Amino acid sequence: MDGWGGGLVDMIGGFPKRVWRGLPWALCVAALCGGGEAGVASEAILPPAPVIAPTPAAPVAAAPAARTAYAYPVAPTAAVMAASFYGMEEAPRGNALLRQAMLDAHNDERAALRLAPLAWDDALAADAARYAEEMARTGAYRHSARASRTIPSGENLWMGPRRLSSYQVMAQAFLNEKADFIPTAKLPDFSRTGHWQQVAHYTQMIWRGTQKVGCALGEGRDYDYLVCRYFPAGNAFGKGPFDADEATLAMASPGEGPR
Repeated sequence: MDGWGGGLVDMIGGFPKRVWRGLPWALCVAALCGGGEAGVASEAILPPAPVIAPTPAAPVAAAPAARTAYAYPVAPTAAVMAASFYGMEEAPRGNALLRQAMLDAHNDERAALRLAPLAWDDALAADAARYAEEMARTGAYRHSARASRTIPSGENLWMGPRRLSSYQVMAQAFLNEKADFIPTAKLPDFSRTGHWQQVAHYTQMIWRGTQKVGCALGEGRDYDYLVCRYFPAGNAFGKGPFDADEATLAMASPGEGPR
């Protein structure tokens, strides 16, 4: 995928562990997406790479021998980009900021596609908050069980280093999947990669029949966990995001929402 990829993986995948305490070498900032009526949960988290010790670079003749220079396996420009995203400061936080950022990201894209805007739903947000807090507490990054959702709904997940990313960056991770989306195809064939899970966050955002959204962020010791819930749920197998509303509404009966 172009741009940021499936999250911030391309941007900060090689950020040195000695700079951000508690983070693995291969830093994974990724998104999980809801499946269809078959209830398949797909993960986009990359497996952590082995820790690679920095290798001393060859001495530079013109430089004084005051300290040793190091050459890292990943070009430092990626790390610098990540570290300077907020100038090493914490990203802004707050429920009002989260709500506005998510509504803007979803509805700007929907408006560009001539789709009705989503309304914010406090009940969905509260349901999302319960699960976001659970992931933050346990560190288990995976989809919630459908039966645990107070409201039958679709679910988009994101995780990343604590307070590094803005809400806009989180939403952009979903939007970037548009690059691989085939607008004329149906689930499970609407991804150019051959894996529908790699565009399903984006398709849930623009699903015509979805009317409401509610999101919440859980903050763990090292990671943030974003949960967005959608009603009625999208990503119904055999359907596309631009199908008639009735097709999606029929999928929203209790216990039948996609994971």
